[in-house]
Amino acid sequence: MRKALMAVVLSSAFVVSAQAKEQTGTIVSIDGGAKTFVCEWKDKSWTYRTTEKTGFRLRGKNGTFSDLKAGVRVNVGYHTDDKGRIADWVNIEKR
Repeated sequence: MRKALMAVVLSSAFVVSAQAKEQTGTIVSIDGGAKTFVCEWKDKSWTYRTTEKTGFRLRGKNGTFSDLKAGVRVNVGYHTDDKGRIADWVNIEKR
């Protein structure tokens, strides 16, 4: 039973990581109430939702949603659902 459960857990982790994506861009707007931010990549803008599980890093240390600022470059790890992009982690770069 334990082996079967472990196989299911590992399989689920692989499926999630297979769907995960990553992009780097510049924040153009932030909605603190909705906990979303918009990033511009080349000629497109994408909205990212954050959750209580989203991790933030600022200059190698733990950060928070409030560290996001318009004009700052970020690297975002995300996955998608039927409502759009969900940020799994956000690495906030120096200005």
